[in-house]
Amino acid sequence: MEHDKFTLNTMEIAELGSFISEKLRKNNVQDKAKLTIYVSKEHLRKIDEDLYYRNENRDKNDKLEYSEEELMVNFDNVLICVRAK
Repeated sequence: MEHDKFTLNTMEIAELGSFISEKLRKNNVQDKAKLTIYVSKEHLRKIDEDLYYRNENRDKNDKLEYSEEELMVNFDNVLICVRAK
């Protein structure tokens, strides 16, 4: 039996972060939690690139600078850290 490989993209990070943040808020957790997800360096670059191009507020003259080891996505009650393993 073949297993589907889990892939993580920016939309899934947004859904996950929103879900966790809302769940924490509903349970009256006010301290910011941190979730660390480990991915390959190649996958980190893909996520970094996707975040860069989806950012509508970026300066159009800015050049993409890849994260070396990790990137962080901040939500109300949780910080998601995506790290290269």
